[in-house]
Amino acid sequence: MILTFWSSIFCGALNAEKQFTLPALSHLFRALITPGFAFLTRSWMDIHGVIVGYLIGETVSMLALRTARFRFSIMTIAPT
Repeated sequence: MILTFWSSIFCGALNAEKQFTLPALSHLFRALITPGFAFLTRSWMDIHGVIVGYLIGETVSMLALRTARFRFSIMTIAPT
């Protein structure tokens, strides 16, 4: 829940800065990592692989959005 909250905050901040590509693609990270991790660990994690995959996917998504948010805000600061 916390990771989803922060991902939404960073998505909103990037959208406000008119950066639409990464917020739109950030859900792709979670959508690919969740079933991929569950498939790769199905023999020893069973259904728990879905939960762990979701957490990993959401973390990757949030970190990508956070990195892009701070990189964009640093680039737009003009020296005075």
